[in-house]
Formats: sequence, C-alpha cells, structure tokens
Amino acid sequence: VREVRDASRGLGRQAFESGLADVGVTVRANVASTGRMNGYSFTLEGWTDGSGEQVWVAASKVARDLRWAQL
Repeated sequence: VREVRDASRGLGRQAFESGLADVGVTVRANVASTGRMNGYSFTLEGWTDGSGEQVWVAASKVARDLRWAQL
C-alpha cells in the first residue's frame, strides 16, 4: 500500500485506487453523507471471517501514515 501511495502521490484518488487494484488490494472509500472523504478501508482476496463475510481494515488501523490526512 505504501509503495502505491508513494508512486501515485500527487496524481489523485483515481491513480491511488487503480494502483491498489493492480497489486490485488481492494479498496473502499469511506465518504460521509456530506460528501467529505474520511478515509479508506482495505481488503485482500480471501480475507473473510468465520461466516465467509469479507473483512475490511481501516487504513488508519493498518498504519498511521495511511490515514486520509496523510495520503
């Protein structure tokens, strides 16, 4: 994720999201009802819980430097 972040810096959200998809990371934007971007959650193929539901991890929980304000 950090490599994609660094490579897409200054190129916008689309470049970041596309770069993540290219390396197999599925991304979900967390956008408030006001339209304000709050951050991202990530998942990988096969990351499921005991009931088979996809597990999503907030970027800020992966690392502080992946918080929206840092991206």
